[in-house]
Amino acid sequence: MAMTVPTWFLEDSRATLHAGPLTATLDLARPALGLGAARCHGQPLSMALLALETPALAQLDGSSLLEGYVQCDNLVASYGESAGWPVRVDGRWRADAEGPAAVLDLVVSVRTSLLDSRPEMAVRSTLTASRVMVSADSGRFEPWSIERGPNARLGLAQRLGCVLFRLPGDAWSCAAMVHPADFTRAELSADAGEPGALRLAYHLFSERLEKGVILRARVRCLLAPRDDDLSFAAAHYASFLAAEPPLGP
Repeated sequence: MAMTVPTWFLEDSRATLHAGPLTATLDLARPALGLGAARCHGQPLSMALLALETPALAQLDGSSLLEGYVQCDNLVASYGESAGWPVRVDGRWRADAEGPAAVLDLVVSVRTSLLDSRPEMAVRSTLTASRVMVSADSGRFEPWSIERGPNARLGLAQRLGCVLFRLPGDAWSCAAMVHPADFTRAELSADAGEPGALRLAYHLFSERLEKGVILRARVRCLLAPRDDDLSFAAAHYASFLAAEPPLGP
């Protein structure tokens, strides 16, 4: 009988992911590094996905990690408030394999014990790409050009539903998307020091947060074969929109 490989394996704070062709690691004590050390069918990929980016005064690290555990296809972590940033953060990373593709979801929740706080943070993915395509809610993709100069930066003010990155070579693409209900702004920037290196940050929770309120946001990444990658990404964005709002922390 064939053995089933667990989607997540957690040892101390270090989680290892197996989802279809994708393997990666996430250190819950350093969530700002995201899912890194990624490999597809054993070949290394230059990417780090679904990292939690917080204000400089925040302490989202091993000292603030309240708990981390695996629950079915989910990796769950909770981070306590700090003096500089009194916001509790709960992250739930979910992984699914879909044929030759891998789908990664992150639900971020924030709450506070204060009467009023500012919880704005971001979910960041960094990767190397040879081509970038963007889509509005219509699902139609168009090429996106980024000036590669010192500190090249271009804010995506539109409610772009999905950004698709074609990875070097001709085998794989990676798409990132945020739910429109959770969209605040997005920022796509190029690293002038490394050709093809890109950074996409979805900024979340621009509203003020009061005690007793929980705010949630949803971000998805998927890794898919280059063949028909635009249709695959568009279909997943449509299913992302139709999904029920997340429950729990």
